[in-house]
Amino acid sequence: MGLERDVEALRVRLRGLPSRDGDCIDDVAASLLTLAPVIVLVLSKELKVVYANSSFEELTGYLHDVSERVAAIEAVQEREKRIASELAQKEILLQELHHRVKNNLQVVSSMLSLQASSCADSRVVRLFRDSQTRVGAMSLVHRVLHESGDVSRLSFLRYLNELTSALRAAYSQPAQQIVVEVDVGDTLVDLEHATPCGLIAGELITNALKHAFVGRAAGTVRIQMSQGPASRVTLTISDDGVGLPLGDAARPSGLGLQLVHALTRQLDGKLTVHTSPGTTFAITFEETLSDSG
Repeated sequence: MGLERDVEALRVRLRGLPSRDGDCIDDVAASLLTLAPVIVLVLSKELKVVYANSSFEELTGYLHDVSERVAAIEAVQEREKRIASELAQKEILLQELHHRVKNNLQVVSSMLSLQASSCADSRVVRLFRDSQTRVGAMSLVHRVLHESGDVSRLSFLRYLNELTSALRAAYSQPAQQIVVEVDVGDTLVDLEHATPCGLIAGELITNALKHAFVGRAAGTVRIQMSQGPASRVTLTISDDGVGLPLGDAARPSGLGLQLVHALTRQLDGKLTVHTSPGTTFAITFEETLSDSG
């Protein structure tokens, strides 16, 4: 009733204003009944309407019906809300996927550990332990992705720090002082390249810790990643150890180096090996790195 009284009062006041484009004052005033929820939005250079405390406080100029415009804005807002909700649901599903993959890989790792503990052959035990380490490297990729909140890009620095810590605990000799230097900045690697890069790093760091410093009291392993021209990325893992026979690099017989070659092909990359002094593996592949900052 209050709005209807205001419309009647407004109709009287409108009669004193000039009409425009043949508008009927009664029709304009009556249309306010449908515009009441959005009357405050009816503002322009030609019109200023303020609706407050159930009464019109000021009126100047001409009234324009913006119902269609408001309906269009509301439709866009509703569509944006729906898209945001769908994206949030997909993000949750991806988080859950990585969480389950990580858990399943941890089950596989535990099974390998149990099998190794029941085996008397030391050579077979080492093979089980190496396989367990590889499964752990894959599981770590999914754990870091899950915990970071960004399931599309891997923080390679965090991944390598955790990986090298685990590998040093597993393979370093107590009497040796092996330093592992990680120089990759705040690099984020996309999901397509994260697992192959992580596995390559794991294999080469493991190989260095196990074989590069035999008979030595100290040594250094370096891990670097850099962005080159034409979106080419180079992952370099080097050590200052005893060196790797050139034949082993070109025609690897061990499973570890065979995996490195296979994973490099998966990246559609190129593997270069330098064997003196120490050993340097450089894997170059196409990728555009981003920064976590």
